[in-house]
Amino acid sequence: MSKVLMLSSVVLAGFAAFGSPQPNIPDVSAGDMIAARQASLDMSSLTFRSMTDAMKSGRDAKSQAYPAAALAKWARVLPGMFPPGTGKGETSVETQARSSIWRDRAGFARAAAAYAEAAGRLGCPGCSQ
Repeated sequence: MSKVLMLSSVVLAGFAAFGSPQPNIPDVSAGDMIAARQASLDMSSLTFRSMTDAMKSGRDAKSQAYPAAALAKWARVLPGMFPPGTGKGETSVETQARSSIWRDRAGFARAAAAYAEAAGRLGCPGCSQ
């Protein structure tokens, strides 16, 4: 459990880097940003897998509202986790992020928005997102 909390803290630190400028918050390095998004993507993959397993085992779809809402939140901030300078070969940190993320920012933002909308519908069928 403490591992999850630690990883969540890293992700939250990454999210803070994209908020309003605040004088006492240190800059997040490109390497830390890559590590934060990789950890976040791992957690979202595990969440999705858990939801899939729950549905396959016959659990009620409503029981997956919280994890679906978490995926929707993640998808809404996803584009901000890929700032300039964090692509493949731009740091010493290994990343598998595709160069198309930076070449077609609008397309990436649209894909993330579609992901957020779909996850939101899973979390709250019939709700307006």
